[in-house]
Amino acid sequence: MSPGLQAQGKIQTEIAFLPDIHFHDVFATFENGEFTGIPRQDGRNAIIRSMRAQLHSTRLFNENYFALNQALEQLAQDNVRLIVLPGDFTDDGQPLHVRGLMKMLTSFQEKHDMRFFITNGNHDPVRPQDTPGGEPDFLNKNGQEVPVYSTDHNKCLSKQKPENLICADDVGYAGYQSLIEAMPDMGFYPSKRDLFWATPFSTYSHESYQYARAELQSPLANRRWRVCNNSIQPVCAYVIDSSYVVEPVEGVWLLAIDANVYVPEGENGELRGFSGSGNQGYNGVVRYKPQLLQWIKKIASEARALNKELVAFSHFPMAPFYDGQEKRIQQLLGEDAFQMVRSPTKKTVNALLDTGITFHVGGHMHINDTQTIVGNNGRSLLNIQAPSLAAYRPAYKVLTLSEHSPAILRTVRVDRVTGFDTLFPHYQQELRYQTEHSELKGWQAEILSSASYRQFADYHLRELARMRFVPEEWGVLDGKLSLHQQVGWDRIKTLIGNEKMRQHWLTAEGLTQVDFSWTMLDLLHDVYRYRNAGALANEDIPAARDKSYQLLLSLLNDVDEQNRDPAHRLLLQILNIYVGLKSGENDDRFSFELGTGKILNQQ
Repeated sequence: MSPGLQAQGKIQTEIAFLPDIHFHDVFATFENGEFTGIPRQDGRNAIIRSMRAQLHSTRLFNENYFALNQALEQLAQDNVRLIVLPGDFTDDGQPLHVRGLMKMLTSFQEKHDMRFFITNGNHDPVRPQDTPGGEPDFLNKNGQEVPVYSTDHNKCLSKQKPENLICADDVGYAGYQSLIEAMPDMGFYPSKRDLFWATPFSTYSHESYQYARAELQSPLANRRWRVCNNSIQPVCAYVIDSSYVVEPVEGVWLLAIDANVYVPEGENGELRGFSGSGNQGYNGVVRYKPQLLQWIKKIASEARALNKELVAFSHFPMAPFYDGQEKRIQQLLGEDAFQMVRSPTKKTVNALLDTGITFHVGGHMHINDTQTIVGNNGRSLLNIQAPSLAAYRPAYKVLTLSEHSPAILRTVRVDRVTGFDTLFPHYQQELRYQTEHSELKGWQAEILSSASYRQFADYHLRELARMRFVPEEWGVLDGKLSLHQQVGWDRIKTLIGNEKMRQHWLTAEGLTQVDFSWTMLDLLHDVYRYRNAGALANEDIPAARDKSYQLLLSLLNDVDEQNRDPAHRLLLQILNIYVGLKSGENDDRFSFELGTGKILNQQ
């Protein structure tokens, strides 16, 4: 339902959350024509990254263009008019893709009266100011990867340029000023349509609000925190903070939190640049810009006093996001495994609870997760990690607020996407080029047999696990378990040595040997499925295989500690993590109290 519309006697407001779209305009045009990409029969040129690059990244670079359009079409059909993009709405803030994103969003604004409210992520901007940028793996018509960088990049300034190097400012990384000024009507500035709009730097109150006054105070030059590093002689800089609170519908406040933290780099008081924000999150906010937390606390208090429904969103998680499996993962794979550095610490969680906000939607991790945290003071915070359209499993969240009724949060799958395979012929050319040049390591063509966007994203995750995650994170497997070994059935034969007893046991459990014929890669793929998608992964993991995991875990647990070999112990740890990730809080659909964050039922 659109905001303010009557539905069964109740006023409803629906808000969609689409974080981490990482928009890449696959049909972009370079302003000076430096790179024309791949000519197509439909008259458009494809400006795309290679499949090889996609299969080494936690996000899809190209197909998410079609997925975003599909999601917005579905939202328009469902009459959802308020759309929130909680950060990483671009893939490094390149002007090339910002123009394309604005073209798509503006089209939906004009056709369907949609409104978009955006907050920044660590990919938009990469640094507070404009910086040189580019990528080494754009694809040309021959299937060859081509480096494209901005003219101020070292590669373009070098006297020894690669022969196929292309230099174009369209791929530079935009800073706050350039990025936000390119999309002024996306919540970053006040609008006459809104009932209230303010920033941490506003000097007016809700009662004294006037659009003209808000507009006067809205320039980004007025919206900066002083941030210092921790050197003996601190280096400090004023960094833009794009946070704002807006009331687009009477009684509903959207709190857009810019939790990016860019720490000045340098020494002896000399600023040389900034660190990135990717691993800082709210741990960095607590440490480097606590003023933001004080403002959030003020807004939460005012919302309660004015009886406003407060919906907070930002790019970064406000709670741990691995369903209580953090210690198990760290014990097995190390302290920094699974990007654990991005998880809020206990100190940070307590600081966030102290702000008084009770509901928050974040992104950053490309996962689907629900986590309730409760403080010593009895306050609770419901943190929602909304999934990405650019990763497994593609979906988004929709929040329904109804007068005098509990809030409802539901997850909308984006399984089928019109045109998701549009670029497949270009990837086939890429694979042919790699095959012809034996020194290049190719990827498996199986992904191009995907029948749906959901299947494509799942193939992407499996290949990502095989080509990147396992080599980087699973060194513990070496010498104990082979990636392609049918470890399930091998272990069953070890645990139940008598063949007749095995067959009797299988029959009693309603399974066959085939149900245990999975490899280590299959198991790790399923672990990553649940890590990424939560309950949404249930639909992709065969029930018989899931049962085989559970039964094997039970058999492994029954063996005395002294009789467990290294492979036994390792498999036991992995299966415990699998079951733990599967058993988290409801992350599909449920009702809850917005004012307390308390989940009421599992719908």
